[in-house]
Amino acid sequence: LDSLGMQRHITARCAHFSLIPSIVASSLLVLTTGRQYCERYVEQLPLAILPCPVPFPRLMYYQLWHARTHHSAAAAWLRDCVKTVAASLRKE
Repeated sequence: LDSLGMQRHITARCAHFSLIPSIVASSLLVLTTGRQYCERYVEQLPLAILPCPVPFPRLMYYQLWHARTHHSAAAAWLRDCVKTVAASLRKE
């Protein structure tokens, strides 16, 4: 945004990201986030998905974990499950 001479104006903050679509639907606010997240709510709430009016880089998601769980078989299994699901979502 800096390179375009623009600034972000944060109007609201929310402790739970899943509540934001309802907040946006009952206000004049705008949410900029990934399309797949928004598509979950378009049929349930009075929302519309529009292209971002400025160039927007692809969102990158990362998994982070505490060092003590790095060698845990259960944690490694869960991380692999998350990675597999995320990879399948990219193909859609």
